[in-house]
Amino acid sequence: MNLPNWSQLPHELIYKLFAFLEVSDQAVAARTCRAWSPGFGQLQDLDLEIGEAVGSAGPQIILEQQFKTVKRLSLRHAPEAPSQILEFTQRIKQLETVTHLTLETTIGLDSLLGNKNTPRLRSLTLIESLTAPCSHLYNQADVLHAVFQKGLEFLDLNIPLVMAAEGWADVDVPIVHGLKHLVVRSLHTDSMREFIHSFVAQTQFPNLETLELHSDEAILSITDIAVIRSGSSCPVLQELTLGSAWIDGVSLSTFANSLSGLTRVRLTACDIPGLQGAEETLRCMLHYVPTLQRLEMVHNRSRSVAAPATLYSVRSGSTQNLTHLVLLGFPAPTNSVLSIVTHAPLQRLRLDNLVDDAVLLNALPPTVTHLDLRFSQRANVSAVDSGYATPVQVVATAPQNLVSLSLHNPSPRILAALAAASPSLRSLDLQQLQAESEPILILPHAPRTENLQELAVHAHGTHAASTALAFVKLFSSNANRLKKLKVAATYPFFDSGENGESVDLFDRSTDVQTLPPLGHTSLHTFILKGLTVPLAAFPSHWATSLQTLETCIPSMPSADLHDLVVAYTHLRHLTLRVTALPFPRQREGGDEDIIDPESTTLSAIHARQTAECERYADEIQRRAPRIKTCAVNTDDVRRRMVRNWVMRRLARRVADLVAV
Repeated sequence: MNLPNWSQLPHELIYKLFAFLEVSDQAVAARTCRAWSPGFGQLQDLDLEIGEAVGSAGPQIILEQQFKTVKRLSLRHAPEAPSQILEFTQRIKQLETVTHLTLETTIGLDSLLGNKNTPRLRSLTLIESLTAPCSHLYNQADVLHAVFQKGLEFLDLNIPLVMAAEGWADVDVPIVHGLKHLVVRSLHTDSMREFIHSFVAQTQFPNLETLELHSDEAILSITDIAVIRSGSSCPVLQELTLGSAWIDGVSLSTFANSLSGLTRVRLTACDIPGLQGAEETLRCMLHYVPTLQRLEMVHNRSRSVAAPATLYSVRSGSTQNLTHLVLLGFPAPTNSVLSIVTHAPLQRLRLDNLVDDAVLLNALPPTVTHLDLRFSQRANVSAVDSGYATPVQVVATAPQNLVSLSLHNPSPRILAALAAASPSLRSLDLQQLQAESEPILILPHAPRTENLQELAVHAHGTHAASTALAFVKLFSSNANRLKKLKVAATYPFFDSGENGESVDLFDRSTDVQTLPPLGHTSLHTFILKGLTVPLAAFPSHWATSLQTLETCIPSMPSADLHDLVVAYTHLRHLTLRVTALPFPRQREGGDEDIIDPESTTLSAIHARQTAECERYADEIQRRAPRIKTCAVNTDDVRRRMVRNWVMRRLARRVADLVAV
């Protein structure tokens, strides 16, 4: 029988195969034989931290000889050698294949953006790191002029010092060709005004569809928005995102009217005049912006105005285009929003502060595929009015085509109905499951999880561990395609022990002897928080699939961990939390290697424990070089001491109140 000669593979095939490997794996494969060595460097994504080693090699060797096919390149400075990135970027001559570039410096950028040096560049992200040297920022020649003249499609600017040094008024680019998505960050009031009135108002953006302005509490007036919306500057603008802006207007309706004609609006952490409840706000936005397809309003603040509150009527057909709706951070229950969007063609819906009432399930839009519902944490939610201003037009059943479902603090009724309704569910995220008592899972219908690929379960309470594992068993038993599993358990700050004594349960880990039956052969990520499971209990069939593991171990070193690392041959990323790292004490006989807490500071003890964790992480990587990232950590001893002191004070206070 003639065996295949792997050394005679065509170079084109070798290049394609190596493109699926990371740099470390490429280095191993390239040493297999001389014919495979050209495959090293066949990457499309490269993230470089420019330290001493990379800086001394230089861009000619790394970017022009080794990694000649990179399309998405990110250059970051190393904290221990921040000046290296300045010298490295100055020596870059050509990036012929790069289409997406991220830089933490602007030095030499005007020459780098020449058409001969970066002929295929379409996306540029500039980040100004405050830990890198800033001496190069001044006396720079027209950085802003160069980036807007390049003909990019995407531009993200987070360079406040450069913008302050050059000024927007001096950017002389009458027409910015090709730019479709512009992001400007770290704007304050003066720079926001200068950007809009000195640059946007004097420049034409014939292709700009998306504009994002992220500020530091900058004032944005209705006049400023009108300048942005003017047909002469941005004639095809469809999406506007505002972050942390103080909207200077007389009412919510005035602000909403200034957004008329847009199809996508995103407002995050803004101060908005006359912001009302969720239903009133949605009605106002749809009344003045009936073309909306996506609306996201996340944790905005309301500012009282003299204008009276108005409940706007929703125009006929104003919801027929609405496909994405996110309303988070409103103080009153948001159930009433469903009375407006029940028959909208929504695909994504995120609401918080919900109340579990009788019509909630039947009021959800049947077309939704990605659903995120966060229920109220009030003690007596049944007494809270959900605030329906208009009758809800009830649909027949709950959504049947869910692909992603996220529920925070759900009731068993909600959980059972939504989990059993959709056979196409691929991602399930259950957060804040109440675990004040032993779990009793009684669901009228078995959950449809045959297509589930990602499962996250988080329980909170004195029985968090058993509750979380019970839900994992319930929803993963039929999920044969499960790829990612995350289990988390958190506990009350303090609770009463068996003898009425206060027991510290905050941020602790519960010992669990076994895991539920997990026969998944395609699982590649397993994250365990708040539970300590013996590593010997981990299934052996994960050895050929698991790539990322995050778990707790009681102590270090751990013999079981060494066995697991050897057996799990595909493991690449490992994160460990040591739950019972002993508090350093002086041994009898005066061993100098052990720290006496009475003869040193807590900071020194913390530094010693951190060093021990780092040494153990290095030891694991020496035993298993295939592990690319390994992190070992433990509780900060300073935090632990302060927490124990607070716990003792609280326990005494509670005991005094009970005695009274």
